[in-house]
Amino acid sequence: MPIGDPLRNAVAFAVEEKMLFPALLAASRIAEICPRRDFDILIASTSTLNVPAEFKAVGIRNIVIDAEKDIRDAGLKTGILPAASYLRLWLPRQFAARYGRVLYLDADIYPLAGDLSRLLQTDLGGHAIGAVLDLAQWMQPDAAVHDHQRYGNPVTRYFNSGVMLIDVSLYNQQDVLGRIVARHRRGVDSPFHDQALLNLVLKGEIAVLSPVWNWHWANHFPLMTRLARPHLVHFAGRTKPWHAHKRPTRYPAALIEEYSRFFDEYAAPLAFKTERRGGLREDWNDRTWNLVHQMRIWPQHRRNLRQFPDPSRVLC
Repeated sequence: MPIGDPLRNAVAFAVEEKMLFPALLAASRIAEICPRRDFDILIASTSTLNVPAEFKAVGIRNIVIDAEKDIRDAGLKTGILPAASYLRLWLPRQFAARYGRVLYLDADIYPLAGDLSRLLQTDLGGHAIGAVLDLAQWMQPDAAVHDHQRYGNPVTRYFNSGVMLIDVSLYNQQDVLGRIVARHRRGVDSPFHDQALLNLVLKGEIAVLSPVWNWHWANHFPLMTRLARPHLVHFAGRTKPWHAHKRPTRYPAALIEEYSRFFDEYAAPLAFKTERRGGLREDWNDRTWNLVHQMRIWPQHRRNLRQFPDPSRVLC
């Protein structure tokens, strides 16, 4: 069956219970943006999650993947990371007989726009994975990256694994999972866990997607975020919109309010409150410095975006 056939593709999250509700908000945004979609929306987990009926009604479903023992046997599970952190690596094996393409998304993704059906059919140039370069390379695409340097990889491409367009057949044919497990057993010292393993195994052999498909700067550079008009915003880093009652952020007030209302309605035990609408804000000096910095670096980053006049095309 060709990749483009209806429901031959999927958008998938992989979460544990405490990240179910951010994933559900993202999944519901996709259902809203793509009402006539030709792909499934899945929330994968290692045990059954309680997805409210209204999400099931728009086609969002939980799928349990019995991979926890495999993850543990591979030595990937640690005391600080749940099995779900590595479950994304098992998705292509699980979906081998069902899907041609899988767009994997972290739970801290916020979909704004974009034709996901078209993205799922993107020509990856024979690569198993399409992804966006990691933040460190947005301004310096040829800069050496710590993990490649540490292990002597003569490449510079290093991608962020929070959004991955996966060709299921090629991923399995190239035994990407087996190579990751083998590489892990040889020892890897990196704070980025499976992202480091993916990069060390693939050694830059990916299709590079436009930054609009995995935009990291929603909190750090809000003005540049508006100018870039990203499709998928990634709340990379420790500070998420649902943390806005704990520490100052630059996230838009409307976004913080949306998460607040969503958590209040569907995840009362996890709901957050703040005395200020729109969350805690940075002081005026910090905001002014940040604005000046954004204006200074925007022309350079705009040149980076212009490499992708069509966001659904890739660099191979």
